[in-house]
Formats: sequence, structure tokens, C-alpha cells
Amino acid sequence: MTAGAGCARSAGLILAGVVWSGILLQAGASSAAPGSWAASAAPVTVAMAGRTYHSRALPPPRPELVAESVIGRVSWRFRVPAGRAVNVWLCSGEHCEAISGQRGSSEALAGHAAARPLQFRFALRPGEQRAVTVRELQLLVDYH
Repeated sequence: MTAGAGCARSAGLILAGVVWSGILLQAGASSAAPGSWAASAAPVTVAMAGRTYHSRALPPPRPELVAESVIGRVSWRFRVPAGRAVNVWLCSGEHCEAISGQRGSSEALAGHAAARPLQFRFALRPGEQRAVTVRELQLLVDYH
């Protein structure tokens, strides 16, 4: 191999390494590392028919760590007294998705900002007149 050919080969390898480094840096910059955050809220008493009640806002513990991330899946858990039920929505801002069951998971909020606080909303079911206290409200948000 001549000196000129060796230099050309080295320059080509260096250029290829720089291109791949740039691609990897762009890929890393455009997507945050996946992870999850959890939050819980105090009980909510749903007292009157025809009215919607909500939990406090449930933000991620460290919003700055998920600032560039989006929700992938949300899992929830709450408890109502035996034999009682309420209508439930999980909300990101004004976008709300009805959820069913006292525990479950959904991708309905996928793509929403992971740094935005979520909130439970509740209403008595049609025909229900007695107050219901919803307890042990918990969320687990998987993001990427």
C-alpha cells in the first residue's frame, strides 16, 4: 500500500466515524431516555349527581427530567367501597379519556407531554344519589 492510499483510507474511516457519530448524537438528542414516574393523590368525595369532581394535579416528581418526553402508557389504581361505582376519566390538560375499572392501563394518552400533570375526574353514575369516596388514587406513567 502506498502512503497516499493509506492516507486516503484513514481519511475515509475518519469521515465515516464522524458521520456515524453525528447520526448517533442526533438520535440521542431527539428522544429522551425511557422511564416512568409515579404519583398519588388524596381521597376525593364525589357527592352530587350531575357534577364532576377531580383529584389534585399529579405532576411528575422531577418535571425537568421528562421535559422532552412523551407518554407511552399510563397505569392507574384507585379504590371505591364495595358495591359502589363512579364514572372515571384520566386527563392531561383538557384532554380526558374515560377509564374503566379500579385498576388498569391504557395508551389513550400516548404522545402527550410526560411533564404535564395528569388528573383523575369523577362523577356519580346516572341514578346514583349517595356520595362515594374514592381512595388510594395512584398513577404510573411510562414515557419515552
